[in-house]
Amino acid sequence: MKIMELNATDLKKFFSGGCAFLCDNKEQVNALNVFPVPDGDTGTNMSLTMTTAIKDFNGQVTAAEVLNRVSNGALMGARGNSGVILSQIFRGFAQGVGDKGSLDPKGFAVAMQRGVDLAYRAVMRPVEGTMLTVSKEMAKAALASADAGDDMIKLLEKVIDQGKKALANTPNQLPVLKQAGVVDAGGQGLILIYQGGLKALLSEEMGLADEYEKMAGVEGVEGETQIGQNIEFGYCTEVMVHGKNIDVEPVRETLTTLGDSLVVVGTESLVKVHVHTNDPGAVFSYLVKYGSLHDIKVDNMRDQHREILDISESVETKTKEPAELAECGVVVVVSGDGLTHFFTELGAGYIINGGQSMNPSAEDLLRAFSKVPAKEIIILPNNSNIILTAQQAKELAERPVHIVPTKYITQGISAMVAFNSAQTAAANVEGMLENIKQIKSGEVTYAVRNSTYDGLEITENDILGLEEGKLLSVGEDLLYVVLKLVDHMLDGNEDQLLTLFYGADLKEEEAQKVADAIMAAHPQIDLEMQSGGQPLYYFLISVE
Repeated sequence: MKIMELNATDLKKFFSGGCAFLCDNKEQVNALNVFPVPDGDTGTNMSLTMTTAIKDFNGQVTAAEVLNRVSNGALMGARGNSGVILSQIFRGFAQGVGDKGSLDPKGFAVAMQRGVDLAYRAVMRPVEGTMLTVSKEMAKAALASADAGDDMIKLLEKVIDQGKKALANTPNQLPVLKQAGVVDAGGQGLILIYQGGLKALLSEEMGLADEYEKMAGVEGVEGETQIGQNIEFGYCTEVMVHGKNIDVEPVRETLTTLGDSLVVVGTESLVKVHVHTNDPGAVFSYLVKYGSLHDIKVDNMRDQHREILDISESVETKTKEPAELAECGVVVVVSGDGLTHFFTELGAGYIINGGQSMNPSAEDLLRAFSKVPAKEIIILPNNSNIILTAQQAKELAERPVHIVPTKYITQGISAMVAFNSAQTAAANVEGMLENIKQIKSGEVTYAVRNSTYDGLEITENDILGLEEGKLLSVGEDLLYVVLKLVDHMLDGNEDQLLTLFYGADLKEEEAQKVADAIMAAHPQIDLEMQSGGQPLYYFLISVE
């Protein structure tokens, strides 16, 4: 089979098939997490970004229109560092397409290279051995194939083959990958997109690709559907479920009977659901059995009266008189009832429910900015994997946005202590950054797989103690791991304040036993214990 040119319908099929194959294999990508903690979410972030990228494939009749739709969708739906980089690849790809009606091999290859160039520029300090490297090598293969006179199928085959070689070499370029025994997760996700796209063009495994084409509104034959027509399930429904001992698989199985375009991700205590359905009430009635429902959102997909960049509710702050606006407001990304309450008490203007394994999209951040009645906005990402998304949202925001690059929730709390809504954003940022310098941040979680890291042997379900990303203690006993971590964080200085936030998987009496043991070992310190309610992490610790 030879294809010398991709038209709009072909490109819709390509991107829909790529989305389908990535979504079907996202757990494979998640498992490539460098560190064996339960926050491997690259596959989830990339698949959610792709799902948004191909949403609303209606009315596009040229290659340029399809790529602009993919670019805009990915830009708004980007989640995590991998999702932001993917969105920049698509943004550059669209720029490379220009106003073309269709793409021949040379046009496709040139667009790929434009995507690589833009993605490299979007990252402040590009690192080789990552998704960027894989994309660069794939683009080189595309250009060489086009110059050799290959058709599109042959070109894509060579692109995928070169991508696999580049991926296999990533551990040699990035020592942390070799140490963990994995290849780059983002690079793997990118290859899956191209593999799925090729399969769709070749009509392989089309049952899966068709499912995602239906989700995106792609017509299966030549010709375009009208907006709002042929949508089987009319309501895009999203909700966060807070509970205990939630088994994600039964939830996923049941919800497949209520609609399509299903995404169910999360942990035993926090689950995010996205589904297209005709009965949102039935979805909520089922999910409420597992816990309390938060961040409920229902959109009528047949109501297509706004463009993708028209963020709903963004006009709320525009209607306020300047005198009603505070000088500065804060948006915080955090998960856990206790932590949410803590940030609210400290003056946060809006809380986005998310964090580890639940990275918000750029559009989520933009909505949050629009909710805060202030002249300028500060965002506390509280997670290194959200900082790039925050940067992308900042560039799209209508008001000035300032990013305080908090990587840990405890840094975010310390930053909020310095916040004063009557001061300018610049003054607040200065105080927040100074406060962050004064604390050390620790985390206690568990291992999701066997691994060796920094010379430490790790067995699945071992308890792990980390100080600002560095593994310091490993063991089967929670108390042992916490005490060893605290010893290191205090570093012989007993005249300090230690704050302990215990997570959703611990009872108060269990946490109190740990607090008592810390005080017995370090009687000179001041210790405060709070219920954080955070998922995945038994304790978050700050020392100042």
